[in-house]
Amino acid sequence: MRRLLNNNTEGDWVRCWPHKIGLTGCEQGVRNKKTNVIYWHDRYALEAAHKAFNAGHVFYSINN
Repeated sequence: MRRLLNNNTEGDWVRCWPHKIGLTGCEQGVRNKKTNVIYWHDRYALEAAHKAFNAGHVFYSINN
């Protein structure tokens, strides 16, 4: 996800940990260092995001 965002958008996308800042219980997400937009997998408790992403359908929540 991070690699795709860095290749296809302007911005510097890095890994982040939304559970550490109190957004959600999700342990991994991506954050744009320029805009501070954060994406995380909203169904992290039910499915593995990498498997859903590779299968072609995954949903991310956004905080901006």
